[in-house]
Amino acid sequence: MELGVGGPDRGVAAAWWQFVIEDVDAPWLVDTTLTRVNDGNGRWSLEACEEAIAAAELVAAAGHKPSPELGDNLLAWVQPHWPALWQGSRRSALAVVETVLTSSALHARWQGTEDYDAWKKNLEDLKDRLS
Repeated sequence: MELGVGGPDRGVAAAWWQFVIEDVDAPWLVDTTLTRVNDGNGRWSLEACEEAIAAAELVAAAGHKPSPELGDNLLAWVQPHWPALWQGSRRSALAVVETVLTSSALHARWQGTEDYDAWKKNLEDLKDRLS
C-alpha cells in the first residue's frame, strides 16, 4: 500500500471514491464508512481507516471546504448531496479524524516515521475544515 502523506492513501481513496460515485451514488455509504471506524474505536484495518478519511474529505467538501486534491467529478457528486453529508455526517466525520489521529491502526502506521508530522498536520487541517 502506497501511503499519501497526510491525506488518504491515493489508491485506497481513489477506489473508494470511484465506488461511491459510480456504483452506489448515495451518501449513506459515507455514513456507513464513518460509523464502521467510529464504532470500532479506530481499530479497523489501515484500509478501513483510509476509506473513512476519504469519506471525511467528501463531508468537508460538502461544507464548502474541499481539499484541493479532490477532482471535479467528486465535487460534482458532493453538490447535490451536501445537506445529507454536511448536516448529517459532519460530527461523525470529525469523530473519525479525531480517532484516527489519536488511536488507530493508521496512526500506529505513521507514528515514528519521518513523515509523521506532515501526516498529522494534514489530518489536523481536515479536522479544521470539518469544524
